Amino acid sequence: MLFSSSSGSMDVFASVDLTLGLTGAYTYYLPPDMMRVRLDLAVIDLDASELIFVDLQQDDSFDGSPATGTLTIDSEIILPAGHSYSLHYTMDITAWTGPPEVFWTASGWVNFQITPEPATATLLLLPAAVLVCRRRTPRRRAVGVLPR
Repeated sequence: MLFSSSSGSMDVFASVDLTLGLTGAYTYYLPPDMMRVRLDLAVIDLDASELIFVDLQQDDSFDGSPATGTLTIDSEIILPAGHSYSLHYTMDITAWTGPPEVFWTASGWVNFQITPEPATATLLLLPAAVLVCRRRTPRRRAVGVLPR
């Protein structure tokens, strides 16, 4: 069995509610052999030891015909405040049979975009907006002729 893989993870602590955008794409070509390609994104709540998100996309050439295409994931979840989370990705190709000169290609990327949840962002920005928009009391000016 031949195996090619790229994977990674990072841990995040949410001090406020966060919106997590998860996107990824994995473009591939598999020859007509027993091969499989996968793209997997997952989020684990480390405090609860619970898998809270997983999206696994895959394709194969098990039927003897070449497989080509792009696996994509585009999702969004809310990460509640006060928890630690682990964000994971995996892109891999597995070949079960075939001659050593079998050639396959794949190229991919993943993106984890973390932003404050809109209601939280509003609460954080409201005091700043009040300070910027604070009105000053208008000064009164005397109208009339100045003495010489």
